[in-house]
Amino acid sequence: MLAQEVADFTNDCYARARAKLFMTQPNLSKDQLNDVNWIGSRFFLQTPGYYDDGFSGFRSHTPRTKWPYDTTRDAGLPQTTGGGGFPTCTQWW
Repeated sequence: MLAQEVADFTNDCYARARAKLFMTQPNLSKDQLNDVNWIGSRFFLQTPGYYDDGFSGFRSHTPRTKWPYDTTRDAGLPQTTGGGGFPTCTQWW
């Protein structure tokens, strides 16, 4: 179960963040370049527009029962019978 959730986070959050990073090419220090090589990157967690930006797709793409559906955060996404919501990557981490 944990392995599947890590795989989901990698696909839904980390891969998207890495793609954005390479498209925008910000100036990063050596420490930051090292940091962005793992899914729990402080850069992705603390830099606006990455893991915090659910409206740009930085969220779970499947409902998570540990996060109740939130009508503001999850606007436009299906409300499931299981009651799970779609946490941002920051919330999910």
